[in-house]
Amino acid sequence: MHDLIREHARVLADRLDPDRDRDDATTRLLDYYQHTAARADTLTRRQTRPALVPADGTSLAAVPALPGREQALAWTRSERASLLACLDHATRNGQDARVIGLTAALADLLRRDGPWADAITRQTTALEAARHLGDRLGQANALNYLGDLGRLTGDYAAAVRVQEEALDIYRDLGNRLGQAIAFLYLGNAQRLTGDYRAAARALEQALGIYRDIGDRGGEAEALNERGTLYRVSGDLAHAEGCHHQALDLTRQIGLSWDEAHALAGLGRCAQAAGHNAEAENKLRQALAIFRRIGAAEAADLLAELEALADAPPTT
Repeated sequence: MHDLIREHARVLADRLDPDRDRDDATTRLLDYYQHTAARADTLTRRQTRPALVPADGTSLAAVPALPGREQALAWTRSERASLLACLDHATRNGQDARVIGLTAALADLLRRDGPWADAITRQTTALEAARHLGDRLGQANALNYLGDLGRLTGDYAAAVRVQEEALDIYRDLGNRLGQAIAFLYLGNAQRLTGDYRAAARALEQALGIYRDIGDRGGEAEALNERGTLYRVSGDLAHAEGCHHQALDLTRQIGLSWDEAHALAGLGRCAQAAGHNAEAENKLRQALAIFRRIGAAEAADLLAELEALADAPPTT
């Protein structure tokens, strides 16, 4: 819509439409974007997460057809500006519950596409909104995301701190899925701080819970993370075993992102063992998957492959 037409419509609405009609129209628009973003999020996110609220059965007049991951991701990316505008409107008007819901629906998009600084700001706002409402699950989920973002941005000590806080809340709520995710992210952050023993305990807890609740995707991710921990600890045999288990599992249930991580893990194990040709083969398989699904990890993996190509040949 041309800017002048939009401004003319806005002036007419302010002049002619009753306040109640304008408020109702805004609410319908926000409902549409929040509902559709949440639906798209369930199709695109790589990990099952604790639901903030049960599905309410809301039926909207028109929603886009999102038959699969690619369509859902394309819709979310094309509507990103409008979704963030809705979130900003909710924040300005003190609509705490909507801030929590919209931020949760956009969390994986912001993690995937960045910028991470903006994602941290928005999750911090959602955390404050959840605290204002006394929404303990909303607090735990926001802390969980903040911990993951802290890890991604290199603030490992902060990542450990907020994950431990999230874990305490999930335990109080008896939320097993939340505990598994918190243990997983906590273990990742502890590994990066060099506390391998604590990381091993946390990842063992995550893997056990995922298996208990039958979350096979979470199990695959936990296996990959244990593989990484074993590799950096120098235990290549156990590292390869974890990544092979994860690879078999991801191929059974069709999890491309975790399949790529398993292949990358096996490639790094091969490189650590001095088998550069095998390492390159596995890393290239992982890169192809990351590129196909549009994962941010593709750039870093390409850099790894370029460095490997410059490495001296092995026997």
